[in-house]
Amino acid sequence: MNKEKTTISAVKDSTRNIVYGPERINNTFRDFCQTLYSPQINPSDIEINEFLDRIILPKLSDSQATVLDSPLTSAELQEALKSMPNRKAPGPDGFPAEFYKEFWIILAPVFFRMVREIKESGRQPNINSANISLLLKPGKDPAFPTSHRPISLINVDLKIICKALAKRLEKVTPFIIHPDQTGFIKGRQSSTNPRRLLNLTDFSYSKIIETSILSLDAEKAFDRVKWKFLFATLHKFGFGNFFINWLQTLYSSPTARVRTNDQISASFCLQRGTRQGCPLSPSLFAIFIKPLAAAIRQTTDIKGIECKKIEHKISLYADDVLLFLQNSQSSLSHSIKLINSFSRVSDYSKKWLTSTVLPINFSFVNLHNTQLESGNITYLGINSLPSWQI
Repeated sequence: MNKEKTTISAVKDSTRNIVYGPERINNTFRDFCQTLYSPQINPSDIEINEFLDRIILPKLSDSQATVLDSPLTSAELQEALKSMPNRKAPGPDGFPAEFYKEFWIILAPVFFRMVREIKESGRQPNINSANISLLLKPGKDPAFPTSHRPISLINVDLKIICKALAKRLEKVTPFIIHPDQTGFIKGRQSSTNPRRLLNLTDFSYSKIIETSILSLDAEKAFDRVKWKFLFATLHKFGFGNFFINWLQTLYSSPTARVRTNDQISASFCLQRGTRQGCPLSPSLFAIFIKPLAAAIRQTTDIKGIECKKIEHKISLYADDVLLFLQNSQSSLSHSIKLINSFSRVSDYSKKWLTSTVLPINFSFVNLHNTQLESGNITYLGINSLPSWQI
């Protein structure tokens, strides 16, 4: 990688003062990441369960739950290692996947014993740490920490365990995650979502249906996942104690250090988020956001676009969310209330200022002091315009 491209020469701190110098820049990003991974809310178990009890979620079959709850095998761990690509940056211990592949015959018995001891004790040795690298988002101002995506480089030994669990999880997510979600679900294509957007937009114009298409801009969605809400959702889906306990162990007191300009920060604790760079993260996020999507589909006060006897309300690609709404003002009002209710128990944060409504065949009126913008929306590279711009 070209080092010049990854150098951060200056950054704005939380007070918007410009900070220079490698150490001060690193401290600024550490403060940003520590705040990002600290919870903003503390909902009670009762509040979380009240939200989940209002919706219907699919349940794992007995056979699926049994497979997920069976002990990890040496064959699964070896297959997880084999599936890892080479020439990837290692975690804090410096050992890349190639090292484990080369010496697996020697390491396997010790590694498998470590996995068994972690499971039996519910504690893990000092492997649950990560180095956070920062990837600048395209078109964003590099002077702002929020313009950078934190990528967690975790140790390969931890990644092997996560990968083995992720492979199990990937086999059941197509059965419990609605087809409206196409992100990171086996057998689903991201191209489905833009095609659906274009078809429903064209349908609304041609039938002169008053429609709102709301593009939600979630703030650091993967990094804000509330673990307590995630684990409660897994229970609601019928996941067994073995699998959930593994996740709770993996998310027990993880730590990280931020790396910028060859500077590495002091370590700090992570208290929320699914780490981008962890093999489990995509599937866990799909499970985390499923209750919001289910609640929107099941709320009769939210009216979707009905086409060919199918009511379309929501489309998701991971954290990219679109809502398709008829009875626009009423449906939009109920949608906003529901999203706010979900946020209060999950730590999901929406940025209303940068969320956008595409009004079709009516004049948009803002609601609930959200300061939503109205106009064209861009979704997965597809630009949709209001009728007066067509």
